[in-house]
Amino acid sequence: VSVAYRLIEFKIIQKNKNDKLFVNNFKKAQVYWLKWRSTEIEAFFPTYPDSQTFYGSIKPLCVYSKLLDWTEERINHFKIYLKGVEEGDLCGPARS
Repeated sequence: VSVAYRLIEFKIIQKNKNDKLFVNNFKKAQVYWLKWRSTEIEAFFPTYPDSQTFYGSIKPLCVYSKLLDWTEERINHFKIYLKGVEEGDLCGPARS
């Protein structure tokens, strides 16, 4: 998934490389999304002092499963930048 994520991110940037404002804002959004994802994981699966007994050995699987879910959602979100929106959709992203 990480390769697919980076590839679609690269395609979006390449498609819009002449629009510096969009590319800068898109990259900034990516930084904040990655920070959100990391922080959300901590909220979802807090690291308690006894986290090994609280979650057991399944915690890493749970964490990676949730990270995978959110990353797949983000990839689907990216697709609008590549496919565009239907004609008449006045509230779609600027670069679609």
